[in-house]
Amino acid sequence: MEAEVGQQPRGADGVPAGRIPVGGAPASSSPGAAPPQADVGTADARSNGFHADEFGSEHVDEYAAHQYGAVAAARRPVAPAFAWADVLPALSTLSVIGLLGLPLGWLWSVLAPPMRLRVLSDGTLIPFSMESYHRFDAIAVFVLLGAALGVLTGMACWLLRRRRGPVTAFAVVGGSLLAAWLATRTGLSFAASAHPLADQISAGMTLVRPPGLDSPWAMVAQPLGAAFAYGLATAWNGEDDLGRRLS
Repeated sequence: MEAEVGQQPRGADGVPAGRIPVGGAPASSSPGAAPPQADVGTADARSNGFHADEFGSEHVDEYAAHQYGAVAAARRPVAPAFAWADVLPALSTLSVIGLLGLPLGWLWSVLAPPMRLRVLSDGTLIPFSMESYHRFDAIAVFVLLGAALGVLTGMACWLLRRRRGPVTAFAVVGGSLLAAWLATRTGLSFAASAHPLADQISAGMTLVRPPGLDSPWAMVAQPLGAAFAYGLATAWNGEDDLGRRLS
């Protein structure tokens, strides 16, 4: 019986001529011989003229994936987590984050409460009742603002997929520390300008002292927040290249 037009000739066992049966031996093999381990996609590709020696095993895998609907394994090189090309963008990131200390210092000078003082007859300054707690309030406001800004910058820098890695992480933490230091300097200047002291002091006067930062440890909050956000995103990612090759 002649084969229909457009169909491949088949042998006596129903298998198309030139194709190796899956899991079995070819028709020419002797009875009792062990069946060869042939891959479905590779055998079919070879029967259609694709040879791994001539075109490479990668082309055979792509043909097999297209022929049988399988998911082709993308053999792309994994981008390294550390690259010298990230150094210059990291310096730019450090500089931009450091400049955020200017608006941070101004915002702290607006939100931090000043302290009201009473001038005694001997010239001694004593705070009003409950006003002494504003020393702690000023530090608490600075710590909360710095930690929030650090978390936001860490999350924003993590979205830069092409630059993920230890270089960017150090830039984020270093820039946050620079921003916190700049915020302490500019914030105190803004606060002193907003609450100037009187030129002449006499007994019974009420003075307003601008808020201050009595502890330098308040600057640690912002880099800690940035390191926490970036480190948490890195641990959650779990990929060798932190997803850089997907960008």
